Amino acid sequence: GKRGWVSEKDVQVIKAKDVKIEQIAKKVVNFAEHTELAVADALQRATQSNNPIVRYDAWLVNAMTTLAGGKYYDWINIPRASAEQKKKGITDLQALLLKLGVDKGDIARLRSDERVAMFRSNVTGKPRQVEIFKGLQGRASTNEGRIFVTNDMRDNDVDPKRHAMRNLLAFKAAGREVIWEWKNGTHRYSLYDGDGNLVDSVPDNIAQDHEIPRPYTARLQPGISCLRCHGKGESKGVNPLQNDVQFMVASYKKRYPALDIFDDAADKTGVVPAVLKRLAGLYSGDLTKPVMRCRFDADGACFKITAGLTYQEMTEETTAIYNGYVYEMVTPVAAAKELGFLVAEDRAVDLLNWLLPPLPDTIGQGFNEEDPVVGALKAGLSVNRLEWEQAYVDAMNRTMLTIKQGGQKAQQNQQEAGQDAINLDPKKEKSE
Repeated sequence: GKRGWVSEKDVQVIKAKDVKIEQIAKKVVNFAEHTELAVADALQRATQSNNPIVRYDAWLVNAMTTLAGGKYYDWINIPRASAEQKKKGITDLQALLLKLGVDKGDIARLRSDERVAMFRSNVTGKPRQVEIFKGLQGRASTNEGRIFVTNDMRDNDVDPKRHAMRNLLAFKAAGREVIWEWKNGTHRYSLYDGDGNLVDSVPDNIAQDHEIPRPYTARLQPGISCLRCHGKGESKGVNPLQNDVQFMVASYKKRYPALDIFDDAADKTGVVPAVLKRLAGLYSGDLTKPVMRCRFDADGACFKITAGLTYQEMTEETTAIYNGYVYEMVTPVAAAKELGFLVAEDRAVDLLNWLLPPLPDTIGQGFNEEDPVVGALKAGLSVNRLEWEQAYVDAMNRTMLTIKQGGQKAQQNQQEAGQDAINLDPKKEKSE
């Protein structure tokens, strides 16, 4: 079952009596089939949930991802532009900013936005611009509602309009990441393409998640990839904001003749003084203090929410739980544990073969069928988590049947399959 503990079935709902009979296929999540019906019913009633028990690591993976059915965007309630908004030219990115109380027109009119630009981002290895402004989603006692929008380009992109340092006013980005302070002190993340459409992952020619261990594919997705990138080390949610524009104009620390900006390619007015004033307003600010304040606020909120963890410690703990579930192989010992038994490594294969005897030849084929994932574990191999999830409910049902039958059927099936009977009493194992 998906995430190891639930199964999904297609249920036919039949409406009768005065209503025209209809058969509707509806996908619902059922509580784990191996749980006793009375217990399952009591748990569902107590929690008002169709899925009252979920593994903590499986829940974290589902809540912190957007790919493969991940629910991160749903969990933090990311808006998408409605049909009416799209008719007005409002994008998903603009819909988010409106939710946060931001109107880009007002921001530009009030000159309350700032930027940095760099030739090489430590995240993408390419030129990047970052916009910084405030929304209305913060609370005075928690944070200042800062919003960071990164604007990035693709590998080998030679379009001059897509170069962050050549277009300081109007950079035509290929992809964007938005990070904002939420009212409870946490940081939230979302990704957009160059047209402002919400996306589940970053194209690999823009950026990758270099925290993913080899040999797994390094797809960058919110929120886990964003957290790992911005939460490690001393970043505490916000990476350093390098500003190469300031560095260049400052004449390489006054050792060489000054460089200066005299216009921008995006300007169509021809009023150079106004352009220079706008550029100075965008790029001349010192963002050291707001970055430090942002880190301080995030660290304080994290300490309060987690009852004592710093932002870095929270990131490390979250990463460890996530990596343990997604990337660590399921060994025979781990499979036995998830079936309810703690067993020594040298006895795990014997226990699995006792718990999961060969399926009987019910249609006279002359051989016994077996799921390849279960078969691999019974042979002593390790499998990926996703494969084990798909075989888990069947394996647990078979385990429950074996226990119910006291092992007699298991021994019989093994003998019918031409195998030597295994004298292994599970009662001698330590059951969870």
